[in-house]
Amino acid sequence: MNIIIEEGWHDRAFIETRTEGFGEFKAAVASYTPQRVAGITGVPAEQLRQCAKILALNRPMAVVWAMGITQHTTGVLNVLSLGNLQMLLGNMGVPGGGVNPLRGQNNVQGACDMGALVNFFPGYSA
Repeated sequence: MNIIIEEGWHDRAFIETRTEGFGEFKAAVASYTPQRVAGITGVPAEQLRQCAKILALNRPMAVVWAMGITQHTTGVLNVLSLGNLQMLLGNMGVPGGGVNPLRGQNNVQGACDMGALVNFFPGYSA
């Protein structure tokens, strides 16, 4: 996301009309330079740049994940990061975009979507 912002590949119109707190978000990701992220992840900075370019220049793009990314101590943050990435690129609310979890039992996903969770109404509204 740092690279996408630095290169100007983010969707400014989407961000201005459909998000909040972009200034704070931009400040938070500013310290995650490609070199710093390479040190954390082991992925070379040049590959991070290539990935950012692929994501930014091939829109819309859907993000689809299975349960693996949620089964970590940072699972919630992983999902929030994917949502932030999609909003940064304007990939939300468009055909072919969005964030799409594939859960172990799709009936569980449907039940949660319809409000079967004890702490949410349908559509995950509070």
